[in-house]
Amino acid sequence: MPQRQERRIGGALFAGPDNPKRYELASFRNLHGRLRRRHERLSRLAYVYGVSDQLLQFHLECLRLVEHRPEEETRHGTFLNAFIGLSTKVVSHAESIRSLMGIGRYGDAAAITRGFIGDVTMIRYLSMYPEDCPDWVELLTLRGLTPPRRGRYRQLFEKFRESTMRRKMEEAGCRPVSAKGYGSYSEALHPSAWGLQFYAHVEPHPKADHTHTFYYAPTYEPWVALREASVMTALLLEPIESFMYWCEKAGVTWHKELLARWSPIQEMAIRTCEAGMATATAMFEHFYRPREEDSGSI
Repeated sequence: MPQRQERRIGGALFAGPDNPKRYELASFRNLHGRLRRRHERLSRLAYVYGVSDQLLQFHLECLRLVEHRPEEETRHGTFLNAFIGLSTKVVSHAESIRSLMGIGRYGDAAAITRGFIGDVTMIRYLSMYPEDCPDWVELLTLRGLTPPRRGRYRQLFEKFRESTMRRKMEEAGCRPVSAKGYGSYSEALHPSAWGLQFYAHVEPHPKADHTHTFYYAPTYEPWVALREASVMTALLLEPIESFMYWCEKAGVTWHKELLARWSPIQEMAIRTCEAGMATATAMFEHFYRPREEDSGSI
């Protein structure tokens, strides 16, 4: 069917162990241009990307403001110094996820998303407990090629364990956006059978909800792309919200111009993420869930 062929770029072309193209690296890479164009034409995805660009640009404006503060305000052991350092990863993660999704490498985008979750969680934690920033820096100085198993390093390692930080934040009444799907994205990094679904193509199946088929070539799955883009956009909200929270808590005033602009951008981004996830779910239900009238054919 034309609809299936459109949806399975990079899938049907490389199906079956008897197809030599299944094992040709050059053939995989020849798909990149087609996959990028297909993703760019997905209107809802393009809209989510536009919102994520606004958030990323706003984040860069926050960084420009911070980097022009007096040196004593951004020295090691301060929240602003940690914010600058961790934001390097935030920007890189967002750009990398987008690049990988454009060529249909959704599994690797999901793996980077897991790292992204950890980084924005750390920014959120340090914004709430800036007095812990010196300890965060000290942890770096204590680590060598072989981290010690006990002593001060172990004490600080446990303090900044992600589960420990999350528990402390939740006890303070904060549940980060990144808490949603945390366990699922962790599996994308692990060699578990469950985690392999991030690297497989979802196929309709007449006798089950869905089945996963493995291709070495990249694939085109619009619902996955839209879901991952919506998650990435939701994560971009967190470091900005954390920065604004710290500024208000610290009683500074040099962020007021950005704060005045932030609320409408934040509200629009939240609506976009919610709509993107709802659309991705509806797309999956429409294209991948088996229908009763299809139950007699494969």
